[in-house]
Amino acid sequence: MNFAGGSDEFRQLSGTLVGRYLWLECYRSLSHQFCRARELARSRAQENRKKKKGKCHNPGTEERKEELRDWRCRMKFMTKRAISRGAVHSVPADLRKVLISDAMARAKWEDITPLARNEWICWVISVKKPETRRQHIERVRTELKEGMRRPCCWPGCPHR
Repeated sequence: MNFAGGSDEFRQLSGTLVGRYLWLECYRSLSHQFCRARELARSRAQENRKKKKGKCHNPGTEERKEELRDWRCRMKFMTKRAISRGAVHSVPADLRKVLISDAMARAKWEDITPLARNEWICWVISVKKPETRRQHIERVRTELKEGMRRPCCWPGCPHR
């Protein structure tokens, strides 16, 4: 093997090493250029966001957005006539009327699980006297608004 004379093996070896080196340098250069371009694009996007914020920023915008969100939530519950039912029982008419009339109680009603709704419904329909039933319906409304998820001191629905 004659390195000085330039044998075929040396040319292949040097060509491979040189080729790898050139490819690596090219890759590094391209990746550096890509990273730089990405950084520039990010900085331009941030500048554009700052400009847009500065132009259209209104002091009460965030409060207004929050009010709109609350209003939409209330309207969604008020316009929807269907009340979610329990796992076994459907909602009786008198309980449905009370839940539709009170948006806060209705929101809490929709938030609890079908089994919990079933407990409330069965608790209401299990009584015999109409005045006791009215009291239970009123308690459903008030206790849901207070955050109770199931009726207190009741063994549970025997129908499930």
